[in-house]
Amino acid sequence: MKDGMYHSLPKVSPFSGRSLGVCSLVGNGGILTGSKCGEQIDSSDFVIRFNMAPVCQPYLDDIGRRTDLVTTSRDRMKSKFNSLNSRAGREKFVNHLHDQYGQDTYILSAPFTVRGNIGSLLGIPEVLTSHNSSAVALFINPSHVEKMLHIWRELGLDLSKGETNFSSGFYYASVALELCDQIHMYGFWPFREDREGRPVHYHYYKSLDLGGLNNRWHAMDKEYEKLLELHDHGVLQLISGNCR
Repeated sequence: MKDGMYHSLPKVSPFSGRSLGVCSLVGNGGILTGSKCGEQIDSSDFVIRFNMAPVCQPYLDDIGRRTDLVTTSRDRMKSKFNSLNSRAGREKFVNHLHDQYGQDTYILSAPFTVRGNIGSLLGIPEVLTSHNSSAVALFINPSHVEKMLHIWRELGLDLSKGETNFSSGFYYASVALELCDQIHMYGFWPFREDREGRPVHYHYYKSLDLGGLNNRWHAMDKEYEKLLELHDHGVLQLISGNCR
């Protein structure tokens, strides 16, 4: 990491010493389609979204409009923004960030937890500065990820049988447990059908059925089981039905 880039990053979490109140974590699951949860999501104190998902029509009634923090990943930066390697890619990234989430959004990523080709994530602060954006780039400390893995293993989430890591949604839900008084989770549903047996797409914005329980990189079934346990104990709320 360049010295200039390092010095441009916050040294202390902007959330240190305060609670974010009631947080809505808006996953990208197709279970959101037709849910009419947008108004309920927007009524929370802090809205977290994942992997630069679209926040626009025709989805707003289901997913809401507000975004306080959005996450991104190396793969997302490559597929959608050419890893910030071109002027067009950088312009598209900043325009997407501002148009979909607003100019004062936090953008969070974890570049130090993957190997190779992380320049697109490390380059985000410089791109924001060069475009006079007031969005703030944040990076996850890799030691925090390791600590979370250790804690969840102690709590019975065994990722030792070929699964390499958390899904990003589960990890960031773990982060939210440290920051929020209440957590309402929307769009977290790894199954191909809803509770009524109707087919569910993997993402609300794509007509694809890949992923979910078929994701070989993550233990989605084990993660969802843990989320259900937390829901049953009142630690968080999993919303998987219609809001109105």
